[in-house]
Amino acid sequence: MAVFREPLHKPTPVAWPPRPLPGDGVDRRGVDWTAPKRLGGAAARGASLDVSPVQPSWWGQVERAWLGLTKPPLAERAALCGWRADAPGEACVRCASSVGVFEADEGGCPACRERRLPWARFVRLGEYDGLLQRVVCETKFTAWRRLGRDIGRLLGAQLADALERAGVEASRAMIVPVPTTFWRRMQRGIDHTWCIARGVRDVTGVEIVRGLTRANVASQASLPKTRRMANVRGTMRARGVDFSGRTVIVLDDVRTTGATMLEACRALQRGEKTRRPREVWGAVAAVTPDDRRRRELRWRDETDASDDGASDADVG
Repeated sequence: MAVFREPLHKPTPVAWPPRPLPGDGVDRRGVDWTAPKRLGGAAARGASLDVSPVQPSWWGQVERAWLGLTKPPLAERAALCGWRADAPGEACVRCASSVGVFEADEGGCPACRERRLPWARFVRLGEYDGLLQRVVCETKFTAWRRLGRDIGRLLGAQLADALERAGVEASRAMIVPVPTTFWRRMQRGIDHTWCIARGVRDVTGVEIVRGLTRANVASQASLPKTRRMANVRGTMRARGVDFSGRTVIVLDDVRTTGATMLEACRALQRGEKTRRPREVWGAVAAVTPDDRRRRELRWRDETDASDDGASDADVG
């Protein structure tokens, strides 16, 4: 995973004397307090994080000015910066890569259509950038459990839609978080993937199972991308849980090279034959974007916009 180098500080519950909110470049007097365009289909049904229009209240102002609240709730932060989760068609359903219009279908996209993958479907919340990058890192490195659960609820909305489209009932699915080793859990003070999984369960109702064990090796973030696959190879094992007949959703926070997710899915499929899952899915809060692919999609959008403008001029 990419290393988030900006120092992170967990908000303090009380600050005295009162101090203004640290400058973040946002003039809250002129903020558009409307909700983002979309935060997942299940969110529209009221099943996930409340993302109704954010209204500034007198109590909210007291919390900021007198109690030292430096980080609003996730829904409010999303509304402030205009962030939204992926809409249908913005990511490949097979590999979760960003795609253009009509570039992917149920069989995948050009990047994965000819590849054999250990998962049948992949669900993501968005690209590892901007607000999503910030909140994932705050959860992971400041032991912010509530924030992790809120991220999971948003991811759960995306996953609920995917399960419904695939005709998979919640009772026939299981969530298996990618495990955190004991030493890393002690170092960070949180099993952040488990926190995210709880939020997903809140929305989907899918059972969470500790289905994998993991050996302690060097952190993936400390290694170059070319060494990450070898670093995790053989480090995970299935716990012996009976997954037969179930759709198992392997869940992680961020996918960069995909090495950790590949090893986790393969570990489940290496388990005892009679207990192997019927199908394995992958799910992450964020996918690290491919810069070259991002530039290509941006160029294509700009080209389409200019072509539309030219067509309108011709018609006029």
